[in-house]
Amino acid sequence: MKSKSLGFLCAEVIRPDSELVQKHLKTLTQMVRIDSRSFGVNEFEGDRTTPSDMREILECARDYLLEIGLSEVKISNSRSSSPFPILMAETFVSEEKPTVLFYAHLDKQPYMDDGRFKKFPHN
Repeated sequence: MKSKSLGFLCAEVIRPDSELVQKHLKTLTQMVRIDSRSFGVNEFEGDRTTPSDMREILECARDYLLEIGLSEVKISNSRSSSPFPILMAETFVSEEKPTVLFYAHLDKQPYMDDGRFKKFPHN
């Protein structure tokens, strides 16, 4: 596919009101509602008082990846290799195609006190 054709296709499919974009926004909305601030406790002022294993956010991500078509998605729980769970996903396309690897991680964020947070006006 030529880059100009691909550009037109992307502009059509990735519209804010498109089914594709709305589907992904729904998942992102679910994800940001999940309390996934930190693995530890009391790392930041206002942080949780009991540790989290991040299970809920990882399961949400796993379900999303399966929904969009990845063939195998699992959460590793091997405490011997890593104290943190790892989400792994793969899909097979073709022996002739190169392997593509994506790496991402969940950032922990300090507790946000809405009363003290300076909000920026929307333009």
